[in-house]
Amino acid sequence: MMKWMAYCILVVILAVGLAVASTPLGFVLKRSGIGTLGVGWAQAEGTITRGTISGLFTAQQAIGDVSLRFQPAAILRGHLRYRFDWGGVGGRGQGQLDLRGNGFDLTDLRLRQQVSALEGLMPPVRMIGGEILLSDAYLHFDRAGCVDAGGRVFSDVLVRLSSQYGRGFGPLEGEVFCREGAVGVSLTSVSEREDRVFVEATYALPDRAQARVEVSTVDTAMSLALSQSGFTPQDGMWVFQARMDGGFQ
Repeated sequence: MMKWMAYCILVVILAVGLAVASTPLGFVLKRSGIGTLGVGWAQAEGTITRGTISGLFTAQQAIGDVSLRFQPAAILRGHLRYRFDWGGVGGRGQGQLDLRGNGFDLTDLRLRQQVSALEGLMPPVRMIGGEILLSDAYLHFDRAGCVDAGGRVFSDVLVRLSSQYGRGFGPLEGEVFCREGAVGVSLTSVSEREDRVFVEATYALPDRAQARVEVSTVDTAMSLALSQSGFTPQDGMWVFQARMDGGFQ
């Protein structure tokens, strides 16, 4: 009798496991709340255990395709976990995705993105070229937006731009942060002549973004160029600010 009961319980467990494993990936994504944050996708193929999200996008940027590999041990903690690989226009990356009932987490995040492929940036910035590298990053979201973030950011955009004018700036380097639901980066670069550039940019789903650039210099020629490029003098610095509501303005 006990053996028969144990056999029945095993059959039930296997049946439930099979049913869960065959759950469509699209259903899981819709239940995760990602869509309420302004993230969409053209197609979700496969099941909860292995699948591909094609045509992932936000309001301002086509993200690309993501392949997911299920990590079953996380079920014991009450959520779904995937390792993922991402590939899009001008970029690639990998990391870990945890889907929770009230949001999602991205951890162990590493990516490389070509600046020219970032649709939300102003055309003059995209024309400079270069790339952005993100390493050891994490992003935690609930239904209101980003609640915690960290990681290192590197970009050679300023190196490429300054080399055209003989200024010798180093790379922009800094950290990822979270503020009022938005993901942000703060970056700094210093030139051979001790000129300093500070950049802070934030982005909140679905399409709210702000950027501020501060330049400290005593170079007359650079000051003249900045004054002719939309920068204004503030507190001994040259400052440029932009916001995005459907595009940087």
